[in-house]
Amino acid sequence: MMVKLVDPKAVIRDPVTKRQLPAKGGEVPDSSFWIRRLQASEIRPMTAEEIAAFLRSESEPHTDQPSGVEPIPPLTTR
Repeated sequence: MMVKLVDPKAVIRDPVTKRQLPAKGGEVPDSSFWIRRLQASEIRPMTAEEIAAFLRSESEPHTDQPSGVEPIPPLTTR
C-alpha cells in the first residue's frame, strides 16, 4: 500500500529493513505493523494524485549522493 507520513518530521522505520519512511511517502507491505501505524494516525494512505506524482518522481534519474534512508547495519558485539 502507498502511504505518507502525517507529520513530515516524524521518523518511522520499517521493522524489517530498518529504513526510514521518507516524508514524501512510499510503498509499504500490508502488515500488522503498518496497519497499526494507520490506526494510530501516524501515516495515511496516499491519494491518486499523490501516487501519480510519486511515481513520476521515482522515474527521474537519481544522483549518487546518499539519501539518508539507507539501511542501518546491525549492531555486532565481539
